[in-house]
Amino acid sequence: MLDKRMTQIIKKIFESSYVSQDDLIKGCSLTKRQLDYSIEKINNWLDDNSIEPIRFVDSTITIQTETYHFLLQSMGTEKEIGLDTYNLSNHERTKYLFLLLIVSPKYLSINYFISQLRVSKSSIVKDLKILEIELEKYDIKILYSRKQGYYLSGDEGQIRYVLMLLVMTCVSIDNNNQLLDLFLKQNQLEPLDQVFEFIVKLAYV
Repeated sequence: MLDKRMTQIIKKIFESSYVSQDDLIKGCSLTKRQLDYSIEKINNWLDDNSIEPIRFVDSTITIQTETYHFLLQSMGTEKEIGLDTYNLSNHERTKYLFLLLIVSPKYLSINYFISQLRVSKSSIVKDLKILEIELEKYDIKILYSRKQGYYLSGDEGQIRYVLMLLVMTCVSIDNNNQLLDLFLKQNQLEPLDQVFEFIVKLAYV
């Protein structure tokens, strides 16, 4: 069973994808010893349910997708997690924008990006510029027209390659499936495992 402190820690973890040990200590008003003890209790509880534990990698929390969803369901918050309760970092927002530019069938405007990411116009403009610089490495441009809105211009193979890199980075390097899960949920797309399989196939077209 989850106690009050364990619940507090889990809720704090849900607030952002990159939560450090110090963030939890300060945000939950705990000592390091109290945090370690509570994390151990959470992991023992997860182990009792045959779920992968919460881990620290370079003092940053990492959670497997299965663990993430189990915690959501256990706390009764599965339907509540969205961009209004999950704070994306600047780095994550550029990834989210790239995904929107690839899959969204809607007219993509600054206002649409603002409504999707729930940040200011200046933040969106800044994120787009960062994304543009990153995509230049692959000869991909972000263009805008009144008729189409924002869209990607470049070799389709390169765009698919960057998409695969993004997903692979989130899944195998950043250990951040939450971003992908959130994007799929917000945009009513297929579950992550199906999308990942589809993307891998695309990469070899």
